[in-house]
Amino acid sequence: MMEEDCETLMDIWHHFARVYILGKKRMEDSLQIMQLKPIEVRILHHLSEENSNVNRLAEMNFVTPAWITGVLDDLESKGFIERSRNPADRRVVNVEITERGRQVLTESHRIYINFIRESISSFSREEIDEFTRLLKKIEESLGELPLS
Repeated sequence: MMEEDCETLMDIWHHFARVYILGKKRMEDSLQIMQLKPIEVRILHHLSEENSNVNRLAEMNFVTPAWITGVLDDLESKGFIERSRNPADRRVVNVEITERGRQVLTESHRIYINFIRESISSFSREEIDEFTRLLKKIEESLGELPLS
């Protein structure tokens, strides 16, 4: 590999990392008004599509069940989720979203949409399509992330 290629690749990585960090920080700041964290929104979003359990939520977020339990404690104390023991296997803790959780999720989606809209406001329709295509291509080249 030529030296210029290394510099270009490092420049790409630098910008990729910086966009992630800046976006994450801005999203955290935007959600703070609702006293929510991005991980909590991800969990509520998943639960809005299907009920789940602690182990599955931990796997999906690449964390341990013990770590996700702390997040679920916060969501439950805010009235956004309910937990219950699985009657078929008492070791399994089921998790479901409440109506209040659905309401706050709807509002958080508005925040996400506005954030994304602002982030790409200078893009043309063609640039948005190309950017989406390239992101999907990067995602495919990275492959599936392991769940453990």
